[in-house]
Amino acid sequence: MINHATYPATRSGHRPATISAYWINAILRKRIGYRGLIISDDMEMGGILKFMPIEEAAIAANPRRDSPARICKSPELILGCYEALICEAERSTAFRKILLTRSAEARRLRQVRFGRPPRRALSAIQFEALRGEIDQFGVVVAGGAQA
Repeated sequence: MINHATYPATRSGHRPATISAYWINAILRKRIGYRGLIISDDMEMGGILKFMPIEEAAIAANPRRDSPARICKSPELILGCYEALICEAERSTAFRKILLTRSAEARRLRQVRFGRPPRRALSAIQFEALRGEIDQFGVVVAGGAQA
């Protein structure tokens, strides 16, 4: 697991390790020779959110690791990251290829490990319905209108 610490005396400067090519590629992959899965610490933590909005952090972190960044509790942040990744994939062919490659690999590994086909991605209508449910849940949790 890579954390959000910054090491100003290194080439990464004040950039959190989570989104630093220096720490992920130069140190972990090349110098140490680590070939395993690299996951982020919780992207809701201040170390990353003080540096940049979570949507930008998800895009910055994604091409540099083997798995998506972790967001542990906020549905709003999860949806924000999901939308940011989709928008970036629509804008950038290279980024889209990275996401599609990782998606295919995750699907293959899931099939190998769990022996059942993966669930299909949400349609736009399902995604919007889920967003509405999450928004309503947030209102209820905040003590507003009853669901």
